[in-house]
Amino acid sequence: MRIGVVVFDEHARTAFGDERLANPGQVWASVAGGSPFQVENMSSDLNNDVIWWTNLLYDDNRGGRLSRSGGFRHEAWLRCGFTSLMSELGLDLNGSNGPRTARVMATLGDRVVQLATKRFGISELHAYRFNEDVANSITDAQCRIPEQYWQVVDPIAEHGYVSTTCHSSMRENMSTITITRNRVRHARQVLATKLPDDEGWRLHEGSISEHNLEEMDTPFLVRCTVNGMAPIVEDILPIRSESNGIREWLTDVEWKKMREYANIKIGALLLGDSSSMCLNHAVPEDDLAELSFSQGLLAEQVWTGVASRKRRNTGRWGFSAAAAWLRSADKMAMFEHVRFLHERGVNVSHYGFGNMIVRYAPGELEHVIGTAIEAGLLPPLSKVQALRNGSIREGN
Repeated sequence: MRIGVVVFDEHARTAFGDERLANPGQVWASVAGGSPFQVENMSSDLNNDVIWWTNLLYDDNRGGRLSRSGGFRHEAWLRCGFTSLMSELGLDLNGSNGPRTARVMATLGDRVVQLATKRFGISELHAYRFNEDVANSITDAQCRIPEQYWQVVDPIAEHGYVSTTCHSSMRENMSTITITRNRVRHARQVLATKLPDDEGWRLHEGSISEHNLEEMDTPFLVRCTVNGMAPIVEDILPIRSESNGIREWLTDVEWKKMREYANIKIGALLLGDSSSMCLNHAVPEDDLAELSFSQGLLAEQVWTGVASRKRRNTGRWGFSAAAAWLRSADKMAMFEHVRFLHERGVNVSHYGFGNMIVRYAPGELEHVIGTAIEAGLLPPLSKVQALRNGSIREGN
């Protein structure tokens, strides 16, 4: 499999459409291992035997009819957006930077795919998101959770990003920065979670002590009421429902963490099958892997792919039990980092999937970046470079 990128500058992305296929504007392309080149004709300049990763949004991609060709992928092909990854790596499309950006991004995409091919035996790319191809190579491609539990599991997993209540009080003139956790380290923690099977759930009869629940090795769900929430975490609570109240059902991962900050009264208990599994073997164990950007992206493909929706035997789509547990583990891990920043006056508006979005006022960027680094998080290199060079003076 050959991987390349097609990078549209802002003008080309805006103008790109059906009538512009033969003259898309300032567009650079590169195949991993080759030299970048400027695209003049989308039909004739790009080889059909290459998977072309673009920085076009899905709607842009579809609007330009690229999605009709199996060789093109939109900007979120590696789940994290093309532009966001550029920012993390300190890349841009300003001036003469297009060729370098195309070459680096093509190398990155190719490296991730080659690692996946070697580790998971992926020989063909079928999905428009690479994490689906990865997940299908290591887990069941179908969701088998019984219908009576759909309304229990789906609300846990369907909101991957937590929206904090701090978000509503933020001023309009604030800028944003996306801060990530080390992807390999985060995937190791998330994938170390014991994942229940979709089948074999049973309602527990009788009472059970919290001590016994703490010691229980089997995954479980508790239906509960939460009271007495510690004020420090109310604004960043990761267990809210769609109506912004607290969800009725919590996974064992959520229950164990949240009871540190609140009084939780258990009303019912669902026990999973005892044959739980972990997928931590899917991520390299050596410490050097944490230093590799491509290893980090592949690790993210693993857990986010398993945590994605799957087709049910009814033909509808929904979340597996494993997806609910992985997303719970992700949010609980990020919650601790968000709490650290929150206590130090950093305004996190959303978090999940191993990253957080921080909003900051003019003059606050240096404090945000310093606090993130203190917390062991990774601010994007583009913001660090701009701050160091003095090109960001007012926090933009």
